Formats: sequence, C-alpha cells, structure tokens
Amino acid sequence: ESISFYVSPPKRDDVVALYLIILLPILATILIVCLTIIAFFINKKRNNNRLGNGVLYASVNPEYISAAEMYTPDEWEVAREKITMHKELGQGSFGMVYEGIAKGVVKDEPETRVAIKTVNESASMRERIEFLNEASVMKE
Repeated sequence: ESISFYVSPPKRDDVVALYLIILLPILATILIVCLTIIAFFINKKRNNNRLGNGVLYASVNPEYISAAEMYTPDEWEVAREKITMHKELGQGSFGMVYEGIAKGVVKDEPETRVAIKTVNESASMRERIEFLNEASVMKE
C-alpha cells in the first residue's frame, strides 16, 4: 500500500512575505550605507569651507582663523634682492638670526643695518604661521 501526499503550491501572499523578509533588510542596509556616505561628504565639505585649508592656527587675537585668510603681504615686505646677510647672530625661537644690510628700505639712507630672522626649512606650517604672527606683532 503506497502513501501519497498532496503538497499545495505556496500561496501568493506567502511568496510576497518571503521576498519582503529577504529584501527589506538588504535594502535597509544599502540605504543606511548610502546615507552614511552622503553625511560624511557633506560634513567634510562643510568643515573644509569653514576652515579654509582644514588646519586651525592661533592668530595674534585669541580667535582661530585659517592660514589662507591670515597673512597678507604689505609695505613692510622687503625683496630678498635688497638684503645681504653678513654673519650669524644666534639661534632664535623659529630659526637662525643673522646680521645684515638692507638697501633702500629707509628714506635718505642707502644702506641700513638689520637683524634678519629666518624660519627653519623643516618648520611645520603651524610654526611658519606663528613666525609670521610674531613678525606682524613686531610691526606694531
């Protein structure tokens, strides 16, 4: 005597439910990953716009500004061609200090003895900005 079973085909509602159980977590994961990537790039762009080059530097004032906005050359600038270095005076906080001659920087004086402060070649961007800040303070 043989036994037979009748297996009814799955109902359409069961197939849809199975697809939803499988697809919803996958779609939710993809959506979360996409939103995270979008949020990362929006945050990165916002920080770049706010900080200029992305690095904060202390200015003469107790506020923080980007280096790109901080230093602007002015009438105190002296061309390198007008400067002659003679001898080392010693090590300063940022680099070597030299004695030298500046030509044509003071009215009615062809040459003026000057101290020339330099910044080390290996100085970081922050150290270079601090050096320029110190020079700006000395102008005042």
